[in-house]
Amino acid sequence: MKSKTLFLLAWAGMFALAAPAELLDLSRARVVVSDSIARIEVKAAAMLVDEIENRSRVRLETSAELPAGNQLVILLGTAKELAAKSFRPPSGLQIPEKPDALALWVDTTARSGPTICVAGYDQRGALFAAGRLLRLLEMGRDKGLLDNGTRLASAPQIPLRGHQMGFRPKTNSYDAWTLAMWEQYLRDMIVFGMNAVELIPPRSDDDLDSPHFPKPPMEMMTAMSQLVSDYGLELWVWYPAIDKDYTDPKTIEMALREREEVFRRLPRINAVFVPGGDPGDTRPDILFKFMEQTKRVLNRHHPNAQLWVSPQGFDRPGKNREGWLKMFYEILQQQEPKWLDGVVFGPQVEATIAALRKEVPSRYPIRNYPDITHSRGCQYPVPE
Repeated sequence: MKSKTLFLLAWAGMFALAAPAELLDLSRARVVVSDSIARIEVKAAAMLVDEIENRSRVRLETSAELPAGNQLVILLGTAKELAAKSFRPPSGLQIPEKPDALALWVDTTARSGPTICVAGYDQRGALFAAGRLLRLLEMGRDKGLLDNGTRLASAPQIPLRGHQMGFRPKTNSYDAWTLAMWEQYLRDMIVFGMNAVELIPPRSDDDLDSPHFPKPPMEMMTAMSQLVSDYGLELWVWYPAIDKDYTDPKTIEMALREREEVFRRLPRINAVFVPGGDPGDTRPDILFKFMEQTKRVLNRHHPNAQLWVSPQGFDRPGKNREGWLKMFYEILQQQEPKWLDGVVFGPQVEATIAALRKEVPSRYPIRNYPDITHSRGCQYPVPE
């Protein structure tokens, strides 16, 4: 009993020695954007202001210039932009020189008032820094508080951190969302580091229409892609080959014309991903010929856009696809098509990701495509 009492006293003493954090009150702060014409930084500032107001009723003012006097400022921009205004990280804090890296610190020397520095290694890093600040703030009714000792720097371990957003009659929920709801979802994911969005074209393996659609699917896809572009995220398109016969010239002509219309209307595309199956049922050699034609159409409108493929469903038992995975490997190994940019490991790939990496030539990166959209029959089922 005596030793237990001593332990409890020592434990209590540890808490007694901890100094309370000094908190900055952001309720009258001003958000200053380092580059007021940089679209991503302007979006980051708008996200910061809106989300603080949503949780506290406090609407912060924004400007492109630092105010005179000692008003608390939230200064947002790239590390180089902040350094040009004499705001540099404190000793011992360094922003990693990696895409999407970020840093946060409080400066009390460059001006008479405190400055919360929200910095990115690049502009998208500044967006993620704004998201990190939102996660750190203690927000309540008419207040927003931040620890005055805040100082951190970090960079993501994984370069591609995406999420598929399917406006289609599948879940009886997404198809009812408005564009404002999609933007809120984007922000919620950005705050936790998402840097890529994968959209679904108007025609997939679902019904062409839904009674819940607030906009026609092509119109919504165009608007969503503009949102993704405005926030500086990567834009992927999941585009399955679902037609029955890609050896039929009329089918090929129709499919390529449809894809050209989609590619033409989107403001930006970073990559198109063609699943070999789930859905789709085209033998690899035929699929590759069609994909090469698709790549030419894609690059007419988006010269730097990539094309990726997955061997999903190849060799899947009971599907009459025996030998397809071997054929897929042989095409990559023997032909090494230059138009192909990468391979995707996803659900129903009849190999481990390590086995896939061993067979796929090193020139092709491999992207993971985990199925988290189902709870019982999926790649990662939830027990019970």
